[in-house]
Amino acid sequence: MSSIMKSFVVCVCVVLTQPTFAGWEYKAKLDEPDGIDRSDVLASTDLYQGRDGLIIAVKCEVDGLNIRLTHKHMTGDADGAVRVLMRIDENETYGPEAWSLAANNKASWMPMNNVPGMVTQLRSGDKLVLQLTDPANGDVLNQTVSLFGISGEIDKLSCYKG
Repeated sequence: MSSIMKSFVVCVCVVLTQPTFAGWEYKAKLDEPDGIDRSDVLASTDLYQGRDGLIIAVKCEVDGLNIRLTHKHMTGDADGAVRVLMRIDENETYGPEAWSLAANNKASWMPMNNVPGMVTQLRSGDKLVLQLTDPANGDVLNQTVSLFGISGEIDKLSCYKG
């Protein structure tokens, strides 16, 4: 085998063994019956540090731009809420703030009045640290996620008015 061919084979092997990097991804979703855009932006698993299963999404809903956390089943307080702390880079910590649990108790929603400011921070930040606490039993989930690439994906959401 010639030295050029050996170099080519080595290069191909090196490229094939490099880890893939998916980043943040826009997923288009349209409810067919009512035409409501429910598209979202999610981070691939390789952007998360820690494995508490706390996943953040920026999402279009009937009421506009939303931020949702998906997590294991939580009981919540008497009002059906969990407590969330967030920090982007070295910015001031957000929370603890009460987030309403979804009907299945496996997701929670940021209060709408906080969404625009948080989206602005997400778009300009490098790292997000999350903590969710279930006040019913004290369960705590922690997660860190890279924000690399989120800005361009949020721009694709029809409900984002930048």
